[in-house]
Amino acid sequence: MRIAVLMPMDSPFASWGQTRGIEHTLRRMGYETLPVSLPTEPNPSKQMLNSVKQNVPPLSEIAKCDAVLVSGPEHIGPWIAEVYERYEWHSITDNLPTGAWLHESCEREDYSIDFESIQWMARDWFFPAIQDAEKHDQAMFALDHSHYCPFAVDSVIFDDDEREVRTFPVAFIGLLYPKRVAYLNALAQHSIPAIRFGKVMIEDLHGYRSEETTLRYADNLRDIKVFFNLPAMSRLVVSKVFEVMACGALCVTPMLPPEGGVSKNMALFGAGQELIYYRPSHLAGVGAILRDWSGPERYLDRQRITAAAVRKIKEKHTLEVRLAEMFQRMGVAAKLVVQ
Repeated sequence: MRIAVLMPMDSPFASWGQTRGIEHTLRRMGYETLPVSLPTEPNPSKQMLNSVKQNVPPLSEIAKCDAVLVSGPEHIGPWIAEVYERYEWHSITDNLPTGAWLHESCEREDYSIDFESIQWMARDWFFPAIQDAEKHDQAMFALDHSHYCPFAVDSVIFDDDEREVRTFPVAFIGLLYPKRVAYLNALAQHSIPAIRFGKVMIEDLHGYRSEETTLRYADNLRDIKVFFNLPAMSRLVVSKVFEVMACGALCVTPMLPPEGGVSKNMALFGAGQELIYYRPSHLAGVGAILRDWSGPERYLDRQRITAAAVRKIKEKHTLEVRLAEMFQRMGVAAKLVVQ
C-alpha cells in the first residue's frame, strides 16, 4: 500500500510531527510512501517554480498511489495549484481517497484561513481545532467529511527516558514573537522564578537539518522539570503541548477562551491530572504556579502528573494512532495492511 504525503519542506517553522514525522511513521508501520515536499513562500519566481517542478514527482506518479495525505494545505495549497495545476488535481480527488490535515486553527489572532479557497485539495478534512471541525461539518463546506484531528507525536523521537535529574526547573523552547515578549515583560513585574529560554535549530551547508534538530529538541525537553508554554496566536492545543508531555516534562500551558467553543479543545487533557492550565490574564497567579510546581515539595505530584501524561500520549496521541484514525475516516483502513 502506497501513500503520497504532500507536506511543507523542512523548515524551523514546520513541526516534525506534521511533516517528516508522518512519512517516517508510515514507513515504520509498513507502508510505502511517496513524499512530496513543497515550499510555503508566497509569490514564487518563475525560476523557483521551475526548480520545484523538476524536483517533485509528476502527477502521474501520485495517481498510482492508493491514498493521498496533504499536511498543511493552508501553507502548501498555492504550490500544489502551481506545480500540479488545480484542474488536473481533480483527477486525484475524483479517483483516490484524499485527506488534508491543517496545521493551524482557521481563526488566529493574526490571520484567518479561508476554507473555500483550499477546499478543492481533498475529500476529507482533518482539523486540529474542534471548533473548526464542527463549523465545517455542513453542506456548504465538508458535510460528513469534516473531522476533529488533534496533533500527535512521533513515538520514536518523543518519549520519556525517565532520567533522574532534570537540569532546568522552568524553561521554554520556541519562538519569542512580539506577543510573547510583551507577555513576558508584563509577567516580569510579578514574582516569578527564573525561566530558561532557548531554541533548537541545526543547520549546515546542506541547509536545515530537520531530523537532527528534532532529536536535539526532544532531548532538551527531557531535561526540563516544568515547561512554561507561552500564549500562542492560534486557538487550539498546539503541537508543543503533545511533545512536552511525551518527553515527561510537566506542561504548564494557557487556558483557551470560551468564545466560539475554543475552550472545548482543553478537554483533550485533564487539568491537574495530565498537565496544568493557567489563566494568562492572572499574572500573579502564573508566577505562583511556576514557583509551586517547580519546587522540590511538588516532586511526587509532578511525577504523578507526568507519568499520566506520558501514558495518555502513548495510548491516544501518537502518529501511529492518529494516522490509523485518519485512514479509517478516509475509507481506506480496510485496504491498509500494517506489517
